[in-house]
Amino acid sequence: MIILLCVFCITWLLFKKEIWKALGLIKGKVNCRVIIKSIWIGVIFGFISNALLIILLPHGTPLKGGSQMSYLLSLILIGPIFEELLFRGFMQGMLERCFRVKNKIFYILPVFITTIMFAGSHVFGFSQTMEVTQFIIAISLVSLTGLYAGWLRLQYQSIITAVIFHSCVNIGIILSGIFLLFYGYTQI
Repeated sequence: MIILLCVFCITWLLFKKEIWKALGLIKGKVNCRVIIKSIWIGVIFGFISNALLIILLPHGTPLKGGSQMSYLLSLILIGPIFEELLFRGFMQGMLERCFRVKNKIFYILPVFITTIMFAGSHVFGFSQTMEVTQFIIAISLVSLTGLYAGWLRLQYQSIITAVIFHSCVNIGIILSGIFLLFYGYTQI
């Protein structure tokens, strides 16, 4: 981890602006309206998707674990930042440069490829705690999250909105779990 951090710092010092731009860490076309829209869509999508999973298939929930602060911190902040840096920043940015052509079909291809990789990265965690039907629905919802985050990166040329959206989806998942637990639908 320390070596990776040192490599990142040295690379950053050498190629500041190019690295920031390639990873989508510059502002791009982002404004306040876009950020607020990402927050609302994220929280609502996370809340509804988790509530549907719990109500329709009441054999547990994708949100397993206690209410430990470190778990919540990683779910809301650390996970979305690193996942979006990896999938939308590095991978989608690299694929966008590879598929930079005039044809609109290839223009959107990096979003679909990173969505598949994003959903695939969640397979192991879900497959350990869910039944088959629940797993299929959960992976579909994760794919929709990845697809929208990829579109945000493509549309606004920045991962800032994708990180905010991803964090808000996870906040919505937590809120729906708490809400439904309060009304007796699930045991988290």
